[in-house]
Amino acid sequence: MIAVFCIIATFLSVLFAIMYRHKYPGYSILAVAIIPATSFYVLGKYQYTEVFIGFAIFYCVFGYILTMKKILLNH
Repeated sequence: MIAVFCIIATFLSVLFAIMYRHKYPGYSILAVAIIPATSFYVLGKYQYTEVFIGFAIFYCVFGYILTMKKILLNH
């Protein structure tokens, strides 16, 4: 249940950051940085190792794709 809650919270934070990135840029950065970090901490603390590793890999790949997309669109 904790793992599901962490995944949903992070998904909603990423969704918020994408939808409101122009209207609330500061909150978008905060939502993408703080909520996933808290979720990772909770997952690590309660020893959901498989979920933690898979979730961290997904989040890193997602961030990489968004960053590369932004860099490529600027050129």
